Amino acid sequence: MIAKDVLEAYLYEKKLPSLKDLGLEKHEHLETKIPSFVTLFMGDEVVASTGRVYMKKSSTLEELIDNIVLTTEDPRFQKYISNPQKIRDVKFRVDLLPSEHRTLIKESSEIDIEHHGVIVLAQKQEKLGIILPRMHTEAVNGDALYRHACVKGGIEYK
Repeated sequence: MIAKDVLEAYLYEKKLPSLKDLGLEKHEHLETKIPSFVTLFMGDEVVASTGRVYMKKSSTLEELIDNIVLTTEDPRFQKYISNPQKIRDVKFRVDLLPSEHRTLIKESSEIDIEHHGVIVLAQKQEKLGIILPRMHTEAVNGDALYRHACVKGGIEYK
């Protein structure tokens, strides 16, 4: 798995593997530009998560690799970094967010909490709150999911 190979090389070999090292020189996502998010789990607990809505790298694959490395900066992950056995037990989730799967909604009641995630962008506050699909546990309806994304992003809820 790409995520596990990149994380282990970065943590234990102190290097970022090349696309050639990973056998990905001709991967289909070298030609695409789709934002990605990486979430690491230990059991049911999220121990690290990162991603960008606006990509910084030139391809989906390069962005994904960068996001995998960025998970190591998540404060929740620090206690796992020094324990190789725990790292081996980490499970990975990779979400790609292609533009055709994103929809602008006018009311939180339009959110299907079983299938949708939420991206709340507060441009004037320069803040962003994101809840990926099937990553919430408390939300019982679209409004609750929207509020949770606002709180997570430090956005005033209206």
